[in-house]
Amino acid sequence: MSTLGTWTGSRDIEIVEVEGRPIALSGWNGEQYLQCWEVDEIISGTGFGIKEDGLCVRPVYKQIDNDEWKIIGYEFC
Repeated sequence: MSTLGTWTGSRDIEIVEVEGRPIALSGWNGEQYLQCWEVDEIISGTGFGIKEDGLCVRPVYKQIDNDEWKIIGYEFC
């Protein structure tokens, strides 16, 4: 799973695709991201503008080994 970029001014906030929409991941609580928003545009890997905020996103995992999991996507809560 690769990222589309990062949010402007904060390289810690990754932007990923969720159901075809560019979403900035924020507010991780150990299970899901509770303070996400849809990014208006991405220029050279940097996200600008907010289309919709207040979104909840959780990772979708696939088990690789007995104790190893990999994120294979994201979905809305």
